[in-house]
Amino acid sequence: MSPVPMRVLETSEPPDPEAPDPVAIVHFYPNPLAVLRAYVESDFARELATEHERQVQALAAEGADVVDATSFARVGERLVDVATHRKQVEAWFEPITNWAFRMHRAICDRKNEVLKPLTAFEQLAKGNWDRFRREDEQKRRDEEARLAEIARKDEQTRLEREAALLEQRGETQLAAQVFEQAIATPAPVISITSALPKVKGLSPRENWKWRPIGGDTPENRARAEKLVPREYLELSDRKLTAMAKAHKGSLRIPGIEFYDAGSVSVR
Repeated sequence: MSPVPMRVLETSEPPDPEAPDPVAIVHFYPNPLAVLRAYVESDFARELATEHERQVQALAAEGADVVDATSFARVGERLVDVATHRKQVEAWFEPITNWAFRMHRAICDRKNEVLKPLTAFEQLAKGNWDRFRREDEQKRRDEEARLAEIARKDEQTRLEREAALLEQRGETQLAAQVFEQAIATPAPVISITSALPKVKGLSPRENWKWRPIGGDTPENRARAEKLVPREYLELSDRKLTAMAKAHKGSLRIPGIEFYDAGSVSVR
């Protein structure tokens, strides 16, 4: 009987594992921080502890002192190397940072979408709540002033009657003193407690701001700029820097100077 030929087993590489379903990952990890941290740190651990990092550290450790023509040329060459390494490192990071930026923006957009009606309600409710509180406070202040004036007049009338009685009794000097006191009678301090209920966790705070007289309009702002003392006017760094670049030191403005701070361009 002839031997049964042995069947040659075909060898093949195992198939690549299937990528997990993103929805399943989301359900399994409600908080994505652990997944994101593992994703980022694993790439960083493999890639950054390699030639890129070694070259950058070696270049930075060489020193940047410029003391003679030789070091001037050497540092200049190193600056060109720096620009090259910077482009390489930024190119490696760019896909990750772009992805993270898009994810951050998507999350923030979703957060703002959820908060939008809450924010609108909060702004409206705070404005209405504080407006009503201010109106109630003003009413109490007006009533306090009214009652204080009534009390002042009552006291003034009482002193005037007393001065008249003293005058009738012939005590003219004392009557004059009492009459002067009546004229200078101050209004008493009267305080009315607010009847509004206190809300636990909610309290008004001062929030002082400024605006031109008559309201914040372009016309009123222009008028205010002419009237406001000079020390309250702000120097605009953006505008003055633009003027410095445009005129290159030829422009003269009292109180400031334009100067060339110098810079080095590396290509």
